[in-house]
Amino acid sequence: IEQWRAADRALEAAARLPENQRDEAAETAKTKARTSADAKLQAINARLANEFPEYQSLNISQPLKINDVQSLLRRDEAMVLIQDLAATAQFETATTLVWVITKDAATWKQAAIGGQEMANQVYRKLFGGLEATIRGKQSLIVSTGALTKLPFQALITETPISNDYAKAAWLMKRHAMTTLPAVSALASLRRIAKPSAAKSLMLGFGNPLHDGDQGRPDCGAYYKK
Repeated sequence: IEQWRAADRALEAAARLPENQRDEAAETAKTKARTSADAKLQAINARLANEFPEYQSLNISQPLKINDVQSLLRRDEAMVLIQDLAATAQFETATTLVWVITKDAATWKQAAIGGQEMANQVYRKLFGGLEATIRGKQSLIVSTGALTKLPFQALITETPISNDYAKAAWLMKRHAMTTLPAVSALASLRRIAKPSAAKSLMLGFGNPLHDGDQGRPDCGAYYKK
């Protein structure tokens, strides 16, 4: 993947040069390098699909029709697909499309954010106008681009009235949330996942080793003693 990205960046940079500075032979070589990397990726994907079909279905997005998604959803679930789009001919600035699909409804909106823009109003921009559709449902989140790094559970649904984090209206207080790599992953999970045999719920917290004096109570190593 890195080889393909490097070749693609090099080819793009070459194409942006003024006409009198462009080197046809060099561009041809860069094109061949990208084509070679692309062929290797296709070979790897073909092998994964043949030897590990379930893994492939979870990690490689295959388009599903809305009614196919609805047939997989339970009554208390809502699929939320967040597509982060760069500026294109269709969109003058970076934008985000938000789709919400439930068992018996499907709706979408365009949010005026994209790329690295992550402000305090991100919840309102992404989910404003869609709240009625997802109310009371477990949310299955599929995001793309920079939004894959966003912890949706930590979004705040109401304007904070104090600095008391315990009183903040965290999105995770309203919805149980699951993150999926692609909409098509739902089909695989419904097919291969087994019902839970747990008799009670479990809440777990990770405690990484932070920089600093590892003998202090607020650093992870302290708890290993």
